[in-house]
Amino acid sequence: MKVLLYLCFLFLACPAYASEPAVDTLPPELVRLRDEGRLTVRALWAWKLVPESTTATAMELRARGLDLIGADRAQLAEWLGQADEGSLALSPGQRDVLSGLMAMMDSGQAAATPDPAAAEPAQAPAPVLPTAADEPVDAVPTATPEVEPIVPPDAAPVAGSDVEPVADPVGEPVAAPEVAPVAVPDAASVTTSDLASAETPGMALYRGVAARTGVSASPGPAGPPAELWKLKVGDGPCTPAVVLGGVACFGSVDGHLYSVDVATGALKWTFFAEDWIDQPPAMATGTVFFGNIVGDKSGDRHLYALDAATGSEKWRFKSLYYGVNSSPAMVDGAVCFGAGKHVYTADPQTGDVKWSFEASDSVGTPAVADGTVFFAHANRLTAVDLGAEAEKWTFRAGANITTCPAVSDGLAVFGSDDANIYGVDALTGAEKWKFGTGLIYHPPAVHDGVVYAVSYDNLHALDAATGAEKWKVNMQRASLKAPVIDGDALILAAGNFLVSLDRASGQERWRYEAGGEITSPALRDGVAYFWSEDGYFHAVR
Repeated sequence: MKVLLYLCFLFLACPAYASEPAVDTLPPELVRLRDEGRLTVRALWAWKLVPESTTATAMELRARGLDLIGADRAQLAEWLGQADEGSLALSPGQRDVLSGLMAMMDSGQAAATPDPAAAEPAQAPAPVLPTAADEPVDAVPTATPEVEPIVPPDAAPVAGSDVEPVADPVGEPVAAPEVAPVAVPDAASVTTSDLASAETPGMALYRGVAARTGVSASPGPAGPPAELWKLKVGDGPCTPAVVLGGVACFGSVDGHLYSVDVATGALKWTFFAEDWIDQPPAMATGTVFFGNIVGDKSGDRHLYALDAATGSEKWRFKSLYYGVNSSPAMVDGAVCFGAGKHVYTADPQTGDVKWSFEASDSVGTPAVADGTVFFAHANRLTAVDLGAEAEKWTFRAGANITTCPAVSDGLAVFGSDDANIYGVDALTGAEKWKFGTGLIYHPPAVHDGVVYAVSYDNLHALDAATGAEKWKVNMQRASLKAPVIDGDALILAAGNFLVSLDRASGQERWRYEAGGEITSPALRDGVAYFWSEDGYFHAVR
């Protein structure tokens, strides 16, 4: 409730839109992006050209699975068109912000209209597989980002938070966090079968594995769950969590990474990264890896490596331009991530770059399978060979790709703003099928020859070989998040509810209601962990 009141106050207190800048005042980088048809809200934000009211609108839309910060003009126009048709509910204030951003992007267009051939089309023709001659790719970054020396983060209290601030950057345990008065299990009742040892480090990644299939390696609740505990955390929407070694880690747009003891529900430490943490972290080799993007604070943009036990910073890697808009993966002893227009692999102990690959646009969360890195940039999905560090193929969808790919059994699956989910041959990049789902903003799950994808309130089960629909469930206008495969069940967030469905039929098994819209859950040892818009991080068994 405090978050909602804060957003309302922020929205009402700020002007509907700042005055539009003259085209002559735009930085050369933005002029270039505009002329190439690749100008996004993130770029305007980085140059502090958007009003404060955009913060509230971005957070409101993000909670509904809509990425305002990554949107270009075509996306803004599409959302306004959907609002006019009645398929997307936007308040008058939200409409004003979107219209103002479009007007800013249009400034100077009449005087200097870009060559249409230079722009990425909003609705491209049928996807084609370019040859090396069609689309040469320079695998050398335009500038080499650096690994920075550790700078102690500001540990000021978070506005509206019931969590005590961390005393210093080494992550001293936080005193007296507010743990809701519900039944807290004895430490022995929560197993930690994934507890890392020196010989077997273990890892926890977003979507379960580096291939991002959405398959959980550990089970969730077997029956209708009951609450174990809930912890009041910071001031802003949070990412899905990852759980390893008896702790759960997740980030927030309030700029903090949170670490929670899963046995007691107590906050272990927090780390302030100065700006929005918009993607889930990864945990491996005793380290937590995560990145931040340009938000409403400092414009600080890095990949961070923290000690998982203490929260102390090991190193940080400075991103160019857009920030780290991806969740890291671990592969072949390296951490793999997208930052700006590059994909990097780096030494997990030092942050030194092993290799990098330059893409055409901001890179999303990579998937890694069979010695190949798959990643989306604008309307393209590119596969890069890990050994040769060279492009294998690039596939063009009909519009911007909106999800990270899931790769399973030689198939890469992903959703696009052209309202389709695609199945692409992971070896050649050839399209095998596409299926019209409606807009899809959350990654699909793939297992045992079936693809599970959500488009707002519909959950589709598709045959992975043909793309034919096996069944569909409508969740009655509940905003769905990425499904998690738990044995013969699917567990997913549906608005305020955590829901378990039978994977074979889509029949509901049980549901659990939280106090607000929830994130996609992390499953571990019979427990589901998720953040809710009521401001609490929940554990239910």
